[in-house]
Amino acid sequence: MRKEIFIMHERYEDQKIREIWSNKFKLGLWQLTELAVLQAKENLGKIPLETTAKISEIFQEHPIDIDWWKKRDGEINHDLNAFLEERMRWLPPKWQKDFHEKMTSYDTEEPAFASMLRASVEYVLEKSAIFKETLKSMAKKYRFVVMFAETHGQDAQVQSFGKRCLCWLQDLNASEAALTETIKNLRYSKLSGAVENYRISRLFRFQ
Repeated sequence: MRKEIFIMHERYEDQKIREIWSNKFKLGLWQLTELAVLQAKENLGKIPLETTAKISEIFQEHPIDIDWWKKRDGEINHDLNAFLEERMRWLPPKWQKDFHEKMTSYDTEEPAFASMLRASVEYVLEKSAIFKETLKSMAKKYRFVVMFAETHGQDAQVQSFGKRCLCWLQDLNASEAALTETIKNLRYSKLSGAVENYRISRLFRFQ
């Protein structure tokens, strides 16, 4: 059975990040991915119109049962197949054949994983914006507070603590720029089938 593993002690962890990386959020994204694929097939005329909407309605009436999924995963040792079984048990046979058809596990998991990463980065950037304002305030407040700089593990020239805050701010700005670019890349993921017959990597875009 797959267990949620959180390395950080609960005392120090962020609740929002914990929620993003929870099984509940992950399985919800797996479901969204499967529905997105169905909608794409519907748009291409591969399956009847309204199929996606009807399946979505069924899923809304029957939310994912995390305990059922965990139990089944423990029996078959395959979390994605356990998820598919949990979802398809509510679908009539005529729609079961279309669900996850010609897809491999990572076609479902990778877009969801990218979405989890993106949600985490976006949250970090929200917190970073607050931290930047704090650094700006500290730089102004302590601009005349003298301190020793350090280099090679020893004291160096005199500087102000305000200047040190500006250095941290500059580093933070550079990191923010990199993370912002990362968010753009995380809007894309591969969807290529079990043996990459579709080969449409990076063309599967999430809004």
